[in-house]
Formats: sequence, C-alpha cells, structure tokens
Amino acid sequence: DGHSYLLYEFMPGLFGYTLPSSDNVPTVKNLTLENVEISGSYAAAVVSRAYVALNLENVKVMGGTVTSSGTAGGLVGRIEGYTNLTYSDPVVNIKDCYTVLNISANIAGGAVGYATNGTYGKETTLNIINYLGKNNINVIGLEKETDAGTDVSYPTYYKAIGGHVVGVTAIKNLNIINTIVLGDIVSYTKGAYMGAYIGAIGSIDPFVANSVNISVDACKHVGAMYYVFNKDLVVGGTIVGGTHASYVGMVNLSVNDKTFTNQTTAAIYYNNSTSISVSSQSSVSEDEKGTGDFDFNNEEYFADENYFNLNYAWSEENIKRFGFVVTFMLEDGTILKQQIVKDGASVEAPATNPTKESTAAYDFVFAGYDKDFSAIYKDTTIYAVFEPIVREYEVSYEDENGNLLAVMKLDFGASVDQDIKIEKEKSNLFVKYTFVRFGEKGQTVAGDMTVKPVYKTEITTFGVIVIVALISSVIISLYVLSKKRQYVR
Repeated sequence: DGHSYLLYEFMPGLFGYTLPSSDNVPTVKNLTLENVEISGSYAAAVVSRAYVALNLENVKVMGGTVTSSGTAGGLVGRIEGYTNLTYSDPVVNIKDCYTVLNISANIAGGAVGYATNGTYGKETTLNIINYLGKNNINVIGLEKETDAGTDVSYPTYYKAIGGHVVGVTAIKNLNIINTIVLGDIVSYTKGAYMGAYIGAIGSIDPFVANSVNISVDACKHVGAMYYVFNKDLVVGGTIVGGTHASYVGMVNLSVNDKTFTNQTTAAIYYNNSTSISVSSQSSVSEDEKGTGDFDFNNEEYFADENYFNLNYAWSEENIKRFGFVVTFMLEDGTILKQQIVKDGASVEAPATNPTKESTAAYDFVFAGYDKDFSAIYKDTTIYAVFEPIVREYEVSYEDENGNLLAVMKLDFGASVDQDIKIEKEKSNLFVKYTFVRFGEKGQTVAGDMTVKPVYKTEITTFGVIVIVALISSVIISLYVLSKKRQYVR
C-alpha cells in the first residue's frame, strides 16, 4: 500500500517481477509514479513481469516514457505462468488505475503489454476495470507475423502491435469494464495491428487452446490510429487490431451498446481466424471529447446506466481525473489559488502578484511562475518564483570623537572598511596614530550602522626618551631611599 505517496522521476520499473505465494496475491495500491523513464525487454512502470496473479488498485503513472525493443505496457509488461507453480483460478485485477504516458515498443499496451495464461493447465482471468489511459502509443516492428512456437516464456509476436488497453492477449478470459482511453496509436510500420482496446489476439498458449473469451463492457475510446507516413490511412480496429493467423481455437468477442468510439472501422481490423464469434454493439459517435457521448467533465454522465456498468461505478475521486487540480503556491506551502480545469485547458494565474517578506539580506521581486500552464494534462502545483535583490543599508562613518565624516549606502554583506576621507596619521609629542581601517576586522554590513576608525598606536622617539628618563628617575629615587634606610640603622 503506497498510502497515496508520490515517487517522482522514477527511472527503473517499480518491480522487476511479482510472484504469488500459495495464499497471497501480490498487491500494489494507492501509489503515484511521476515522470518515469522506463526501458527494457518487458518495460513497464509498475511490474515488468507478473507471474500467475496480481492486484493493482488506484495506481497512477503521471507522465514520462516507457520504451522497449520488445514489449511495453504502461502498468504491466507481461503477464505469464511460472514453471512448477500451480495456482487455482489465477486472476489479475487492474482497477481504478490511470496512466498518462508516451509508450514506444514493438508490442505496446496502455495498461498491459502482453498477457498469457498465468499458470499451466489453468484458465486465467484478466479484469481491467475503471482504467483511464491518456497515452500516446508508438508501435515499431516487423511487418511479417512470426510464431515462436509453444515456449510461453518467449514472445509469440514480432509484428508491430499496439492497443490502448492490452497489446497482445493470449489469456483465457479478458474483461475490460468501464474503461476510457484517450490518445493516439501511431504505427511506424505499415500493416501493424492496432486496436482501440486490444492490439492483437495472440497464438494461444498450449495450455488453454480451445477458446478465448473477451468482453468489452461500457468502454469509451476517443483518438486516432494511423500509419505515420499517411495520417489519412486508418489502420485500426474499434476493438481489436488483428488475430494471429495460426490460432485455430474459438475467439468469443462480446461488446455491449454502452461502448462508444469515434472510429468507424470494423471491430477486428485484421481477422485472420476462421473460428470467431463477434457480438459487437459498439456505437460510433461523432461527439467531441467532453460533449455528448464523451461528456467526461460531467459527473452525472458517470452515473448514467446508458453509458456505464453501475456495478463498477466510477468514484468521485476517479472522475476528478478528467479535471485536473491546479494549485498556485508559495514555497512555504501557502496556497495562492486552486482550481479544477479540463484536460488540456489553460489556467489563469492569480489576479494579484504574490509577495515575499524581505529578509535582512534580500528584498524579493516577483518574477513569474516555475511552470508553463497554457495546457494542463495532470494535477499540477505551480510555484511562484522570486528574484532576490540584495538590500542596501546606510553606514555612518564617524571619527574617534563622534564627528560624522560620511554616510554611504552599502549592500548587505559588504565590507564596512571603505575609502572614507580621514586623517591617516596624527601624533603628539608622545604618541603617533596611524589609520588602519574602519570597523572591526572582517566586519560586514548587517543593517543600518555606525562605524569608527581603528588606529595603530606607536610611541614617538621623544616619548621613548621621556619614558626612559622617568624610569631612570624612579630607579635612582628608590636607590637613594634604600641608602637612607641603611644610614638610619
């Protein structure tokens, strides 16, 4: 449990792998990763390889990149089985999670890169519920479809594939519920498989080969899928990008009428399988994001049973993900202004420029804010920036008798020993005074202040003679006195 902590500028994936025990499922929840920079064979912000079973709940990945020459997922790189581990009814649950990422890979998925059955001889279920993906996905790979055989530890695809929710699924049961995906999938390879929710249905692993079941319930997709060198060429399916040519089992795809997309292509763009059952009631809408069938900025929209499965209702906290909290703040935590804005909207700065209290050393001039806020895509804290200006103080220079010689304005921290007109040497018959400096040694300006000169004192030659004479006189007097005392005796 991350207890809503934030991990900032996170570079490796949070977990290289997860593996359940006989009675405990690995669980990651209530955690935010921000500005990640992830790369690897199975690259992902949270779990690179999830063996058998996993729970992710309320995990957010806010900004950054996930890249791989192989497989990449925003949350999980690959779901798969583990040798010699038999786990009854393995289930992977991804619930109330949110990603805002740039994902680039041969096989790329907004939430999961690649999903196979999680334990040998057992059906695995992957539930993705109330997931929000605002990812830009780039797929780069070979045009030729290849099969790596029955070794489930090895990817069965090298074709360029991208899906906003799952890259490749070879899992028995996949349920995508109340999920909203916004953003584009761009292929750098002609003929790539791209799907609004699933990039491709893989060559099913040898342990569950008779059928796969996919349900898409009350989901929304707004975005484009295209070949980068011809943006007018839409090459993606409204649900699935394609099916593996070598798969001979049955694909059962069910899509209900609460699912909406802005794309007009087929549910499965490249259907290479002869054994497929598609029940798709997905609706095409021309409404803009934030209006009509995609009215994400309206809380009542999420409570409408015509759009959502209310058994898995979006929480108030999740709905706020469509409107981002922008906070203008001073460095000491003082909030200047706070407001909620729509995705991609700009925000206005506080009407009055903030101020910062002066210190002994500095005055502070408002210089603006530390971030651009012309387009907001996540919860953002914007700090006021102040330029420090060194303060000036009056330093009064007096002679040793208190007579004012000069007044200077000096910066805080400057030396008080300045070139002020003063008699450098003076003397009388006995003592010579030589000017050394103004103020104490090393003294600096710390405020309005008065300083006096410091002199080096030397006895004159005449003074030395007088002192010697006095000493001699005292010695002679003492000698005479001692003789008189001897005479009296």
